Amino acid sequence: MPPVGSLASRGVSVAAIALLLSASALAQQQPTQPQKAPTSPLGVNTWQTDTKLKATPAPATTSNLDEKQLALVQRVDTYLNEIADLSGRFLQTAPDKKQTKGRFYVKRPGKCRFVYAQPSRQVIVCDGRLVHIEDHDLGTKDSHNLDATPFRLLLGKDINLTKDARILDAQEAEDVAIVTMVDKGGDGVGQIKLFFVKQPALELKEWVITDAQGLDTRIEVSDLDRKPITDPRLFEGMTIGVQNKTSN
Repeated sequence: MPPVGSLASRGVSVAAIALLLSASALAQQQPTQPQKAPTSPLGVNTWQTDTKLKATPAPATTSNLDEKQLALVQRVDTYLNEIADLSGRFLQTAPDKKQTKGRFYVKRPGKCRFVYAQPSRQVIVCDGRLVHIEDHDLGTKDSHNLDATPFRLLLGKDINLTKDARILDAQEAEDVAIVTMVDKGGDGVGQIKLFFVKQPALELKEWVITDAQGLDTRIEVSDLDRKPITDPRLFEGMTIGVQNKTSN
């Protein structure tokens, strides 16, 4: 499946987005690929919560979260479950601090699309079962099983993080909240750290994806719009001019 613009637009299905962008970050690290999404070094806006909540206790598991932490996770559940359709802009910062941007579209359950801005010609589509990474410069399409990502649990019809995820940490300050989790089921690896503002209401600000190698990819979202997405073609991959490669 971009700093948040309008706090009035509440919601982002982080699931899809995260999963696609994490796969995209790996694709963009391949050497000598022409016109890949730009990755020139740029200082990322690490957001104040990184500093404000830096000192954290040892990672928790869902079973030993205290009442306050469980209440926060349940609020995040409610927030995510309220989202049906969402579109907006994203800014992606790769592990080497190189940045790319574009637009995203999310339709729960299971579907999303990320279109990278020029000069990149990369498109990422999740059709509900597979995640397709299309590179229209190289003429390739890589397909991955959605269940092979730790983000499947955030794309589901009914999101229940305490049931389907292992919560590594859940904490909040006066105006910010952070929840870190890994998928306890499926084939996914890696973790997602979600950052929220709390005023005037809980609102996703960004998330950080940590892959199996310990590399972080940061995603910031903005210009969120929850109007229904009516064009089903947004969630269909293009097959013309690309070579299909599928991995499970």
